[in-house]
Amino acid sequence: MSTLTVNPVKDRAERDTGFPPVPELGEGEGNPRCLWYWDVCTDTPTKKIVWRGKSSSENYAETLCARHYAVELSRFTEVHFVDCEGTVASHILDFGDM
Repeated sequence: MSTLTVNPVKDRAERDTGFPPVPELGEGEGNPRCLWYWDVCTDTPTKKIVWRGKSSSENYAETLCARHYAVELSRFTEVHFVDCEGTVASHILDFGDM
């Protein structure tokens, strides 16, 4: 006897919009799109920032196009880091070209 697996989120998305859901591509270097948080960017990522999480299992990578890479590092240094007592190394594990 076969088992039917139902995905209610996928089924609801198709029913509500008529379009299949957007595939979850995940974070990090396997994602083919710029992961700019503030808006959709379809540019190809060429840079990465590996952010330090609260534990090593919570570290995560953002892969960004060159423009959003520069903006994100500028935002970090000009906005967050000004009032933060931590060091750059306490926030960022790695950055640069992919």
